[in-house]
Amino acid sequence: LLVAGFNLVPGLPLDGGQLLAALVWKVTGRQHTGTVAAAWVGRALAVGLVAWALGRPLVSGRTPDTFTLVWTLVVAVAVWSGASGALRQAVSQERASRLTVESTGRAAIALPRGATAAEAAHGVRAAGTSLTEVVLVDESGAPVAYVDRAALDAVPPAALEATPAWSVAAPVRPGAVIDANLEGQDLLMALVMAFRVQPVVVALRDGAPVALVVDAEVARQLQR
Repeated sequence: LLVAGFNLVPGLPLDGGQLLAALVWKVTGRQHTGTVAAAWVGRALAVGLVAWALGRPLVSGRTPDTFTLVWTLVVAVAVWSGASGALRQAVSQERASRLTVESTGRAAIALPRGATAAEAAHGVRAAGTSLTEVVLVDESGAPVAYVDRAALDAVPPAALEATPAWSVAAPVRPGAVIDANLEGQDLLMALVMAFRVQPVVVALRDGAPVALVVDAEVARQLQR
């Protein structure tokens, strides 16, 4: 009964915490808010357990019982860890809900796959920002490769006209494309699937490349 009663305390990761999270979610309409509230209650519970194990005997003028203190610490650490994990997950989910291709990707322009390195370099300059990427497309407009900017920048200026853009590009594998209109969790799920194919993904809007999305950059954005 004691264990069952403790499990109903409204703090994550306990069952009572799940109930509190669901209640706050229902009241506020935001799952993130419910999880965060229940997680902080769980953290407060962990601190309270340690304070109780130490403070109760000290107030009575007694030395804390070692066995009780150790077991209380074990339970408190487990509760704190579970609550902290739920809090991190809630924060990540909240960040994921705000994901857009514009916020995670690098703007891209499309050039025919027969373009030269000079045309690729000119396209980047014309876009007005050095962060612009270049995607090579076939006759149907489908992406077939993306220019490696480091390799493009390494081409001597005198050799740009004679260098095919394809020679400084990496292929776009089948499945490494996503819909640029996706947002939030839908976008994240699409990226997870595409990143299994390759770490750089092309985002298409109305069939045309508009951005490149890199897995490491998405991971950093979710961890900020």
